Amino acid sequence: MDRAKVICHMMTTIDGKIVIDWDGNKDYELAGMEYDRLIYKYARAYGCGRATSQMDMDVDFSKYRDVPVKYEDEVIQPPEGSGLCAAFDRYGKLRWESAMMSYGGQSNLMIEVLTEQVPPEFLAYLDDLGIPYLFAGKKEVRQIAGNGVVLRYER
Repeated sequence: MDRAKVICHMMTTIDGKIVIDWDGNKDYELAGMEYDRLIYKYARAYGCGRATSQMDMDVDFSKYRDVPVKYEDEVIQPPEGSGLCAAFDRYGKLRWESAMMSYGGQSNLMIEVLTEQVPPEFLAYLDDLGIPYLFAGKKEVRQIAGNGVVLRYER
C-alpha cells in the first residue's frame, strides 16, 4: 500500500532565526538549491508555517464585509504539473498576491490550513483569490491520532 511520507525539516541559523538575508552567501545558495531539489524529488507538496510565509501586504478587507462564506473546507486540485504548498495560518494573518506561488523552480497552488477563529472577511478574500483552505480545529490546529495534521494530495 502506498502511504504518505512526511519529512519534517527546518533550515535555521544557530540562534533559531528562519528568515534572514542570505544573499551572496555561496554555501547557503548551494545548500538551498539542494534543499529545493530534495523537496521536489520526494514530494509534490510541502508545508510552511505562518512566519515563513508572511509577506507585508496591505489588503482592504472592507470589500469582503458581508460577503457570505461558509466555515467548511474548500479544496481544489492543483493545476496539472504544479505542486501544493500548505501554509499553516491559525488566525488568517497571511496575505497573498495570487493562488499560485513559485518556489525552487516549481509552480505551487497555495492551500491555507486554518482554525475557525479566522474572520469571515478572510475566507471571502481567499475565495476571491481562488486559494483553497482546510479547517484544522476551532481555536488551535488539532492533531489527528497524535501524528499531526493529515494533508493528502494524490497525483
